[in-house]
Amino acid sequence: MKKAINESVQVTEKAPRVLLEFLAYGVDEDKPKINAMLQDLQNQLFNHKKGKLARILWYVDSGEKTIEEKKEWLYENSKSKYYILIETNSIPKDYAKNIFLKIKKLEDAIENAKVSGLTINKNKTAQEELNQLNMFN
Repeated sequence: MKKAINESVQVTEKAPRVLLEFLAYGVDEDKPKINAMLQDLQNQLFNHKKGKLARILWYVDSGEKTIEEKKEWLYENSKSKYYILIETNSIPKDYAKNIFLKIKKLEDAIENAKVSGLTINKNKTAQEELNQLNMFN
């Protein structure tokens, strides 16, 4: 039986969601170190139950862009709920596991705050929120 054009169709699969992005940057001469670090991180993600919810985004060039420009490009092109900038040459053994644990704790804390009636003002930009937090430090 053919469906009419204006008839709705039920979607049974959800689009894949990227929960976390690891953002890495460097220059061409550091490629061997960067590749080793990213391979280690990729192995950790492969072996973690939430590893499919993460991806690695990286920017390597021959030095045309400054570190700040690379970071800005990574921030702008990140499409995940959370991201973390990787600035080291090596990744600790349980790095991915620990980051996912911290995200879980953060989300649990946010859920507990919502249950207690606390809400987040979504009209503020991230910079405004940072400025407000820095006032208390």
